[in-house]
Amino acid sequence: MYQKNKLVRDGNSWAIRLPKALLQLSGIKPGSEVKLEVKRGRIVIYPASKIINKDEYERAKQEAKQVWGEAFEDVWFEIFGIDE
Repeated sequence: MYQKNKLVRDGNSWAIRLPKALLQLSGIKPGSEVKLEVKRGRIVIYPASKIINKDEYERAKQEAKQVWGEAFEDVWFEIFGIDE
């Protein structure tokens, strides 16, 4: 599953909305610092702090399953490169 988003003007910068479930899986919380990197022509966003713990990860995974439904397996593989 892919979600198309548009870049929007935010002052002198550009912004994009990120789905809640994707943020939860990544451990990124609103207002937290992130690291940005360009890899192979793609923008990659990393949480600046430690990765979420196992319980938070499992909760986020269950919520993502509910949000994405049947597309969850494809999304999971696309994000993490592993089958669930």
